Order: sequence, then structure tokens, then C-alpha cells
Amino acid sequence: MSCYTRHLTEHLPPEPTPRDKRALDRAVRCVLGLPDARCPEVWAAVKARRDDPAFAGKVGEALAGAAG
Repeated sequence: MSCYTRHLTEHLPPEPTPRDKRALDRAVRCVLGLPDARCPEVWAAVKARRDDPAFAGKVGEALAGAAG
């Protein structure tokens, strides 16, 4: 499991399952264009953008698209 998903709880249900965390990981990597990057690389990119409402919106859209 990715090391950074615990920092993005606003995108997870109150009691997330491993499946929820994997979906979030895939969505974040997709939005960042880092599908094969190692966790520390993804986390560095997330930290740089996690307060950006546009980033949060894109992650939310990617999660909604994966669920539908």
C-alpha cells in the first residue's frame, strides 16, 4: 500500500478498506501522471499539490470515474 494515502483522508470513507486505498492510489498516480513511480516520488508530488483545490478536484473526479 502506498505510504501517502493516510494523508489524503478527505478522499477516503471514514473506515477505508484496502480496496479504497488502492483506488485512491491509482487515482492520484493517474492525476499526477506517475503510474509507475515509487511511493516517495508520488508523495513528493502530492505534498507539492495537496492544498491545490484543482488537484483535489481532479483526484475526486478520477475516483468517481473509477467507481462508475
